[in-house]
Amino acid sequence: MAIFGHEPLANKKKLNYSVPDNTSNELDDGMGADFVSSDDDEDYLADILGSGPEVSAKAGMHNTKLNAAVNAFLGEDDYAPTAEEDDIVRQVREEVALEKKYKDLHGDSDDILEKRFAAFSKDMKAVLQNAKPASGTAEPIKYNRVYVPPPKPFEEDEEDETEGWCCICNEDGTIVCIDCDDDVYCNHCFKEGHQGPDADYDLKSHKWKRYSKRRGAK
Repeated sequence: MAIFGHEPLANKKKLNYSVPDNTSNELDDGMGADFVSSDDDEDYLADILGSGPEVSAKAGMHNTKLNAAVNAFLGEDDYAPTAEEDDIVRQVREEVALEKKYKDLHGDSDDILEKRFAAFSKDMKAVLQNAKPASGTAEPIKYNRVYVPPPKPFEEDEEDETEGWCCICNEDGTIVCIDCDDDVYCNHCFKEGHQGPDADYDLKSHKWKRYSKRRGAK
């Protein structure tokens, strides 16, 4: 009779455990399959990493599939080199070539200028040495003095050559118009301008006198 509602352990049946006879065969088959799978993987890697026409063909096929997968994921335009990149590479190469070319050119120019300057300095030294006097002192420069007479003082008695000329026609004057600031006229010009039919009324009333040359005038 069970005190706690359970049968005693002694009354329970003992369990018998036994290993099946085909267990070892199944393990051998599983291990063999694993070795076969491992060999297949090694052969695959050998095909990719190896050499030879067949291996190269397989590698090219795998690369093609890989590139196709990358292009499908990233897009062909993003993966392939662009024309802009080619232009940048070409531009850099051209700049390097030009820099090298002009560097050589400038270097040659500097050498030429230095040689010309040295030759010029040498020639100038020779000229300066030949230009020195034998005594070693420079001769003073002599200036010839030229006597110039002083100007003749102006005399009030001297007559101006144009003083007696008519102010209109430059003929010898005969009349002096007092109201015209002592202008000198010949008879013809005075009558036409002061007494003629076209003369102004004010001019007709001008006072005048006969012109007389000063003493000593020719």
